Amino acid sequence: MIPFWAPRIAAHRRRSQMYRRLGPLAAAVGVAPPPPGGGLWSRSARLLHRVIHIRDALIGPLRGRLRLDAYQTGYDRGIQEGLSEDEARVVAEATCVAAALRSPPGAGVADEAPPFTLDADLDAEAAWLARVSEAFRAAVEPR
Repeated sequence: MIPFWAPRIAAHRRRSQMYRRLGPLAAAVGVAPPPPGGGLWSRSARLLHRVIHIRDALIGPLRGRLRLDAYQTGYDRGIQEGLSEDEARVVAEATCVAAALRSPPGAGVADEAPPFTLDADLDAEAAWLARVSEAFRAAVEPR
């Protein structure tokens, strides 16, 4: 019986952790909480809701404020700090989102969109955004 449930329990724990890690980024971009009766939603449904709303904010209201130069600055900083290319892209996305949130609405349309990472798989997308969320939290917290 345990071998049957072990993968499901592991997936539930992983999704719970990712959901919590997405919190800072979700709050910053204005993700609405799940509707009332959210206790009836599965962990996967709540995670999917959060991931979709974060991506919606990035391609919707924040799209014109996401600047390639902010992304490049974050990427260059990550590389200079000795991070891998993958981790530097995480820092770059977090830096870009933080800069977009600081810029006033209607500040102009970005010339070129930054190369954000997108994944078709919910778990991979959530894991990526959780890493960006943690880098975002580190970037905006006072030191």
